[in-house]
Amino acid sequence: KTLAALTRMLLLAHADQFALADFLRVSPWNAEQLRARMTGAVLNAVGALHMRLGTDKIVLAIDDSLCVKDFGTRKLPAVGLFYDHVEQRRHTRQHSNASRYICLMLVLGPFSFPLSWRLYLKRSQVRKLRRAGQAGVAFLTTHQLVEQMLTEVDTHLPSGQVYVLFD
Repeated sequence: KTLAALTRMLLLAHADQFALADFLRVSPWNAEQLRARMTGAVLNAVGALHMRLGTDKIVLAIDDSLCVKDFGTRKLPAVGLFYDHVEQRRHTRQHSNASRYICLMLVLGPFSFPLSWRLYLKRSQVRKLRRAGQAGVAFLTTHQLVEQMLTEVDTHLPSGQVYVLFD
C-alpha cells in the first residue's frame, strides 16, 4: 500500500522509495497513451488465449471499490468520506475516509484480466481541485466513467458473446 513497501518487494539493493516517488510524479509519460497501450497489450493476450480455449463467452465485470485511508488523512485530494457498505461503525455511521475507484475486469474461462480503472471524484473534490489550479479536472458520474471504459475496449474485444456484469 505504500511506495516503501513496493521498493522492499523489488528486492534491489539500490531501490529507493524517494526515487520511485519522483519517477511516478515527474515522469514525462502521458497517462492516456500509457493506458491505451497497456489495454491493447492485455487484449492482444486475451485474443490469443480466447482462440486456444475455444470458448466464445467473455464476461466484463465492473465493480467499484474503496481504498480506505486513516481517518486523519486530509492532504490527498482524492480522499473523502464515501458510503461504505462493508464496514459497520457506530460513530461515523456508514462512511469511510477513502478514495473510490471503478475497475473493469475481463473474465475468460478461469482467467481474469484487469483492463481499466478510473478514479471517481465527488463534485466537491473537483471544485476544490479547480480552485487549486487544476482546471482540466472534470466531474464525471460513475456511469460516465464506466461508459468511457467500455467504449475504450469495445473495438478490441475478441468476437463472441460479451456479457457485462455489474452491481
